[in-house]
Amino acid sequence: MTHSDTLTPWWIIPGRLAGMRKPQTHELDTLAKSRFQAVVSLLENEDNHQLYHNWQLPYLWLPTEDGQTVSPQQLQQLEQFIDRFDGAVAIHCNDGRKRTVSAIAAYLIRKEHDFEQALKLASKGQPPIELDEPQLLSLLQIAKVVQ
Repeated sequence: MTHSDTLTPWWIIPGRLAGMRKPQTHELDTLAKSRFQAVVSLLENEDNHQLYHNWQLPYLWLPTEDGQTVSPQQLQQLEQFIDRFDGAVAIHCNDGRKRTVSAIAAYLIRKEHDFEQALKLASKGQPPIELDEPQLLSLLQIAKVVQ
């Protein structure tokens, strides 16, 4: 995994929802200056949680295995968490290409976007996405349940 030199969230819903890679310790100031009100971590471990706590940045931890998407229960938690805030919420995994994109797409499907539109929006401005088959199948299942 390689990180770009600067933390650059990509906006899905400007001022409201963004995806990004895992921020490094020295980049939390960038998050604060970008006016993010909260963070969702999809990492399997609790990396950065103490940092978010120290910065008084609300966060939700939805541990998700690499190559998978959030569970239905986690998706409900994600939706409720995002809806609690009037401002921007950032979602991240390690590099922002799999779990982040699939979680954002799942959220968008729940918010009445169709499968293709949700994937397109979730990955806009992002380097090539790398969704695995189980993630795509989960998203298709979510789309089927919502419709």
